[in-house]
Amino acid sequence: MTLPTILFRAEQDFQALRDANRILGAEGFSVGVTCGDEPIGIRLGSYATQKWCNLTEVERLGLHGDLVGDPRRGPITAMLYQCAPTLARQAFARAAAVVAGIGVAA
Repeated sequence: MTLPTILFRAEQDFQALRDANRILGAEGFSVGVTCGDEPIGIRLGSYATQKWCNLTEVERLGLHGDLVGDPRRGPITAMLYQCAPTLARQAFARAAAVVAGIGVAA
């Protein structure tokens, strides 16, 4: 089974990351903090997610997905984990529809 993904592209520095934060946040996801080229955790709900390098294995297992890519230059890919609950899957699907509708992804 393929994991659901959303691709964020942008022309300006950090724009892809800002778009991912804005669109995922509008659907109820909390987005973690950048940590170099490490993934950025995402989780449905209101959470303060630390940098990837500071997360314990248990905290990483509690995430619903992550963002990977170049935070400065983009692109950024949001990926939902197979273990994500139904509500997270529904919210992620809405975010994907928003991205497709406004042309943020290529």
